[in-house]
Amino acid sequence: MRNLITRRSVSKRFVGRHKCLGELHDYFKAARTDGNSRIAVLLGTGGEGKTQTALKYINDHQSEYQHVIWIDGTNIHTAQQSFIDAASMFGFGTGGRMKPEDSITEVKNILRLRGKTAPWLLVLDNLDDPDETYMAQVATWIPHARFGSITITTRLKAWKIHGAKVVKISSLSEQEAVQLLQSWVGLDDEEDSKKIVTRLGCMALAVNQAGAFISKVLDGSVSSYLDYYDAACEEMLKHGSKYAAEWEYWKSMDPNETDGVSSIQSKPSNVWAALELSFRYLKPDAAKLLTLISLLERNNVTVDIICRGASAKDESDCKGVTKPVDLSTAGISQWLIDLLKGQSLKAQIIRVNLLMFNLVNFSFVHQVSSREEQGIANQKFWIHPIVHDWARVRLKRVDLDRVAMEAICLVSHAIEDSLQFLWPQDANFALLAHLDFSYSNLLRLISDPELHQREHELLLQVAFRFGSLYRAHNRYAQGDPLLSLVWTHRRQGLDQSAYKTTVDTVNSFMAPAFTPQNNNDQCRTTYTHIHDLIPIIQVEAISIYHQGNFQGASSLICTLNGLHSELSRAQHECFCIFETLRIHSMVDNAQGNLLEPSRMAKEAYEAFRMKLGPTNLRTLFAQIGYLVTSTP
Repeated sequence: MRNLITRRSVSKRFVGRHKCLGELHDYFKAARTDGNSRIAVLLGTGGEGKTQTALKYINDHQSEYQHVIWIDGTNIHTAQQSFIDAASMFGFGTGGRMKPEDSITEVKNILRLRGKTAPWLLVLDNLDDPDETYMAQVATWIPHARFGSITITTRLKAWKIHGAKVVKISSLSEQEAVQLLQSWVGLDDEEDSKKIVTRLGCMALAVNQAGAFISKVLDGSVSSYLDYYDAACEEMLKHGSKYAAEWEYWKSMDPNETDGVSSIQSKPSNVWAALELSFRYLKPDAAKLLTLISLLERNNVTVDIICRGASAKDESDCKGVTKPVDLSTAGISQWLIDLLKGQSLKAQIIRVNLLMFNLVNFSFVHQVSSREEQGIANQKFWIHPIVHDWARVRLKRVDLDRVAMEAICLVSHAIEDSLQFLWPQDANFALLAHLDFSYSNLLRLISDPELHQREHELLLQVAFRFGSLYRAHNRYAQGDPLLSLVWTHRRQGLDQSAYKTTVDTVNSFMAPAFTPQNNNDQCRTTYTHIHDLIPIIQVEAISIYHQGNFQGASSLICTLNGLHSELSRAQHECFCIFETLRIHSMVDNAQGNLLEPSRMAKEAYEAFRMKLGPTNLRTLFAQIGYLVTSTP
């Protein structure tokens, strides 16, 4: 059985790299005598084609390996997500139910065992984060087996691991760069093609951008491209000369390297001018979409998420009364609302697809696989890290904050709100990578003292949804601080003297997870009703229950019961009481109480059934709880 665990395929325009590919193949296929995996490091600056070279090797030799596993090593979260995907392919965990650290252990164990007799290939792509803690952690992920082969792609010299073979990926040769350009524009005008690739430093990404522009804007006229390019360079020097120095993508290059200094000083201008030039000729909505998705995780951009995030939906209040969400006040981009408003789901998908393929045509984004394989509703795309970085850095700070908030709200609105996210749905699991990417922006924006009160309240709602979703997928390190932050802000709006016991009890569980770091983190006073706090306490009770702290969960349940008794006489109409009953039955059942859990679970189930109907997901989940507690 052969597994190919990667979401990408090599570009049909791939050229050259024959020497590098030959070195890789010879190294991995040479006779082996010990039990260590062979490690090859593809080292080079950004945009030169390290990832594509690794994909080309897979394309040519995948039949020689029993397993090929691709790990996106951009950061800890993308790597963990990749390991979860790999573990799932091997039959361990689905829908994010496996903890990230467990998935890494499972994949390592499988490769160690199977690598004793059969060859496998593991690719750790984009290991460009110079953080020493992260690098040390990645080193522990590497499995060793006699027939194990590992490829690392990086622009960091620090990844020259002892005993590993280093394969340097530099710029294309002039002949290869011309071949790449002519794959877009045909075989004419070779002299002009040479002038263009020389001007672009034969950098694969920049040449690809030039080819797309010539093909889509200039109707294949190679001779006029440099006029457009020079104009873009001149304008960039006037308005954006600081970009090269600020661009994170080259900051971690070793300045002592011969090509490190030139990379920082000149290579951004090559590719930036090519990108800026193409950007001006995109459809207006496609340009806005590119800017928006640059604030999402670059490997998991899907049409489905965009449509879900910008589509009208209803929400229920604490009494189960539903009303449509006003997207214009939910933080969604107005241009996206206008694009999809009044359209059928199929029409929405088509409209977003058309914009994405405008970006594909200009080589800003790339398809994961063909339309036939994915279907029109499930198109997936990825963005080159340089393009992803450029699209954000080019924004002014005020615009960056606005688009960051729109992207955060888009992801939040795309979450399938089910049982306060306590059940790990596959649709929500796919969003975790975007939560990870948005995490720092969310914390930064929510602590901005200049943020409008309405926007601050909106971000608190987002933080609750993000935190609850993280916890549903065993991501407590990310979920706990968010929920604690929401609690810390929310409790300020209460008359705390009236609820002192409640506040003190919940503080003992939640306060340590969030400590203000500076004046910007001080909590605002905001209007809060006790109903706003009950869902936070419920999620906390469920969370620590799943972590095995039954006594703590029971303490929070007592707090919830106390709150319910203090509410109005209409408390029986509120879903909060039903949910508390369900949680209470679950906690008591875990502690060995055999009588009360069944009664409470039945009461919760019948209440949900009466209010929501027998087929509602909340009702069905409560029914499962009742069946579990009533089974001898």
